[in-house]
Amino acid sequence: MCAHAGNLRKKLFRLASFSTIIITRMDSRLVISKKMVPSSQFVLILFGISWLFSSLISAVPLALADEKPKNRDHLIITEKLYAKIFEQNRDQQKAYVANVLSTYDYSTRYSLLNRTYEEIIQILQEHGPKLRENNITAAMEFPKNHTVMELMALYIENTCFFGELILHMPKISYRILKTVTGWRELVLEALRYTRTFVNIVDSKSMELLDLTEQEIDISKRLPYFINPYRDHRTAGLRTKRRKKLKLKKGPHLTKLEL
Repeated sequence: MCAHAGNLRKKLFRLASFSTIIITRMDSRLVISKKMVPSSQFVLILFGISWLFSSLISAVPLALADEKPKNRDHLIITEKLYAKIFEQNRDQQKAYVANVLSTYDYSTRYSLLNRTYEEIIQILQEHGPKLRENNITAAMEFPKNHTVMELMALYIENTCFFGELILHMPKISYRILKTVTGWRELVLEALRYTRTFVNIVDSKSMELLDLTEQEIDISKRLPYFINPYRDHRTAGLRTKRRKKLKLKKGPHLTKLEL
């Protein structure tokens, strides 16, 4: 059994432990409060767990490819085929974000995002140096080695996933990421790398990557930059309320009757 497959199984074990913790906490909350938790929260948790599990499990056959040379033919993935797989995985990411946004329980949302960001940052930290050391770039022929292809795929997919999360939920994302040293430089480097794969990354994802760069790097922002996923209407209402409060605090003129 190859060491890489063992590492994937360790990741699966860590993820399984995390899912148990979340469900246990939800159950304990039920016992303490004696109230029913909305079914949407359970759906969200199960969806998140199943999505993360499926992402990691799908990589196991690729990691085991070197152990079964006779069965390699049916595992060959071309650049064109992977581009389609990439789009499907992006759809899953969007669905995950939509489900996170659908819950109004802040602690549940925070827990899910915190764990998801941990996984994404870990992948970017571990896979980035390996890709650079092996000179794996968009200019070279699409990798036939399954281990190399997996490294590249997880790196560019999770770069897009990061952008999806921070653009839709910037406030809570920055709160989580402020404890991660060097996250901004790490992500900017991943963005530059991912955008070179023009034959794989679709146009909508390319646009998302561009918006992500402007969101996290003020120096790259265009004069007309607006995060289209941020709730600007709510932000506008808060600004108006603040202005009204400031006006009320100041001195007032009394109306004199002549």
